[in-house]
Amino acid sequence: MAPKEPSQKRQRGRPPGASKTAIPRSTITSKWSPLTAPSIAAIDAILTDAARPVLHRLRDRDQRRAQAQTILRLFTARLRGKLVKGMPFPPATTTTTSSSSPSSAPPSKPRTTRASSSSSKRQQQQHEPRDGGREAELDFEKTVDAIAALERVLDPLLHSAALLRAERDREQRALKRDYALLRRLEANARAQARSWREGRGREHDLQDEEELLALSQQIGSHMESMRSNLAQIEGVLPAIAKSRAALQGVLCELLSPEQYEQVLLG
Repeated sequence: MAPKEPSQKRQRGRPPGASKTAIPRSTITSKWSPLTAPSIAAIDAILTDAARPVLHRLRDRDQRRAQAQTILRLFTARLRGKLVKGMPFPPATTTTTSSSSPSSAPPSKPRTTRASSSSSKRQQQQHEPRDGGREAELDFEKTVDAIAALERVLDPLLHSAALLRAERDREQRALKRDYALLRRLEANARAQARSWREGRGREHDLQDEEELLALSQQIGSHMESMRSNLAQIEGVLPAIAKSRAALQGVLCELLSPEQYEQVLLG
């Protein structure tokens, strides 16, 4: 049975709810900092967008709409006043920089003039995240785009995980059947050995005969020949398994997930 689509299983999000978190004052003092003007403007945009559906629902009730608008305006003004006065705000959870990796070798110092050095500083400031990345996190559209990009990366991974789970379940079922067969063979072997031991006392000693000796020697040489032939093809099965894994890797790159699943699971 083909696995379900990952998008049907994954929850797109949960409604926000109130939560309390105890943050030490030392952490607020050492790590939190006031927001810059662009970040405060982003918060104003969020509050404005959040107030629009509330006012839209009350468009037919002038008195209620006026009251709601007054409350929202007072709340926005009070929050903006606290932010402008320097209310500490937590740092950004993720920051992105365009600088090179630390492992790269430092470039040699070229001979530059004061104008070129100032222009390079301006370019570096343009590439660095503004307000430590908090302005970008407060931009609702950028946050939604980042979530969508992560979901596009996550969908193939979830699909591959579903295929691996189906393959694992199939191998576990086959392993369970092999264990059942092994237990039956062990029981039969024990019964055969017990029967052989019980009948051994009733057997007569065989006399040495040339025909039987020649036959036993012929059987021994035949077994040695079979053992040498099996030794020659000892590495064939691992090579087949390795080739199968390489073929599956190439098919995964060339085919779509539906075609790859059809080829892999039949």
